[in-house]
Amino acid sequence: MIKRCCKMIVVLSVCLSLSALARAERLVGQVMGVNVNVRAGHTTKARVLGRVSKPEVVEVLGTDIDWVRVRTKRGFDGWMSGDYVLVWNVDTGDVCVTGTNVSLRAELSDQSRELASLSWPNVVTKMDTAENDGEQWTKVTMVDDNGGDIVGWVKSQFVDDVV
Repeated sequence: MIKRCCKMIVVLSVCLSLSALARAERLVGQVMGVNVNVRAGHTTKARVLGRVSKPEVVEVLGTDIDWVRVRTKRGFDGWMSGDYVLVWNVDTGDVCVTGTNVSLRAELSDQSRELASLSWPNVVTKMDTAENDGEQWTKVTMVDDNGGDIVGWVKSQFVDDVV
């Protein structure tokens, strides 16, 4: 009982914090499992509307103790267990890295110098897009470990708009 009460206090604190953030920025969730059910209600008995898998990013519409209300890219509007959703706030223009060891390059070319290596679920800010030799590239900026900005190019196939 004490453990449950403590968990509820923590969840309520997070929910209040998330409510304040939602006014300033959007909330998104990173799906952290494979074939996670999106349900019509916030209970395991509710009808399954669909399933989503990592690394999909979903829009967070609300929370209820152990559940997160989401909207998926395929249009499912329902509830997921909070155990399978990592929630964070984003700015307009953020994109999520969907690959592993994705090269952030100085120029839009595979031969260009590598500035950093990114992996899912890194979130970076999209600045521009361009094509080079038939490949689509996305110019992004990210914050390095020292708080400075790194600006470079990644192949567009390895980034996805955050809902």
